[in-house]
Amino acid sequence: MEGQFFYWFFWSLWVIATFCLNKSTKRLMIAIVALLTIILSVSTLKNDIISVSYSYLMLLVVCYAVISKKRWNQQIYTFISMITITFAYVSFHLFELFDPVWVLFDRKWMLSIPLVYITFMLAKYSKDRVIIFVTGLCHGELLYFIILQRFNFYYEIGSLNFLDIVSIGLFLIMGWAAFEHMTKYFDLLIHKNIKEKQG
Repeated sequence: MEGQFFYWFFWSLWVIATFCLNKSTKRLMIAIVALLTIILSVSTLKNDIISVSYSYLMLLVVCYAVISKKRWNQQIYTFISMITITFAYVSFHLFELFDPVWVLFDRKWMLSIPLVYITFMLAKYSKDRVIIFVTGLCHGELLYFIILQRFNFYYEIGSLNFLDIVSIGLFLIMGWAAFEHMTKYFDLLIHKNIKEKQG
């Protein structure tokens, strides 16, 4: 069912941000973005040419807002990294369109995992990974729509299927960040116990 990963992940994100994180501006922004993304997912902007999800537009605006606060050299690197994700996203869709036989299991996971791997190669910090991943997917979605328009194929930008892919990718990125945080915590704990025994 389309949207199951999206609703599961973003509701979980909202619950964690609201009830588990310490009170801060960051926590408030995460909770607002998660809740608005869920609310806007049922609405689309439509005309004779284009159909686009409001959730897609909101995610893109939030990413642009974060990127605009970076230094110019960081913006350039983010742009180059985002373009890499964009072309990888579109390439997968075009291969799937013209030769669907090679899609051996769930396409959402088959697409998300390589894109997350590429994102990890391009960015060191979790916040940068999230921005590069989501922005790259949003631009990839737009580019794929433009290509399909040349063949007069109908395609909704930012559909629940797209939001599922975004959610799976964010889940993998945040899951790895949590794992890194836990290993650092236990590493510090072990070193502290060793020093206490030696002292």
